[in-house]
Amino acid sequence: MKKVYLDFLSLYPKKEVYFLAYIFGRRLVDFLGEDGFCLFLDSKVLLFSNDPKEIWGIRDKTYKLHSGSKGLEYFLKKLIKGQSLKRNENEEIPNTFDNSNPNLRKIKDRKLILKTKSTWEFCRNEIMHPSKHNYSYGDVLDKYGEITELVAELYKDFYGKSIPDQEIKDGYDMYFTNRNSNLRKKSLLFKLLKLK
Repeated sequence: MKKVYLDFLSLYPKKEVYFLAYIFGRRLVDFLGEDGFCLFLDSKVLLFSNDPKEIWGIRDKTYKLHSGSKGLEYFLKKLIKGQSLKRNENEEIPNTFDNSNPNLRKIKDRKLILKTKSTWEFCRNEIMHPSKHNYSYGDVLDKYGEITELVAELYKDFYGKSIPDQEIKDGYDMYFTNRNSNLRKKSLLFKLLKLK
């Protein structure tokens, strides 16, 4: 596993880089690699940046989750391969996370199987295909939280805790000081920090 150097991600706001890295922890960030981590970061930046007024009128905000959905697929494929969860070479992600798969006995928290399947189906069907439901900003913010929480929980279940190293802590502290703690606690993503 190659270390992801967060300071080299110069095209992203450092505040977003270190917040997401703090949630994921060093081992998960490195497991994802720069490409995988940046997929989640792309969605995070879209979610927390102001839209130009030309696109304020877009009713369905799922475009902000597209990269995060790709990040989930990237992570799941890497996890499935690394843990030998497939029953056969041609098995797709939703079939791998089917309760009848004996390889899923490796998952300690059995609720993660259903959670993975439902989150994956949302990402695959609601993000990538037309839907009768238009997802508001609040909806997609909640879904982003679900996606990143699932990734952190699955990683923890298979590989153990992923905690921030000193580089991540220093970067996080630089952008999220005590004066910002009340704002942080109100964030929908703050609950993810409780995984640590």
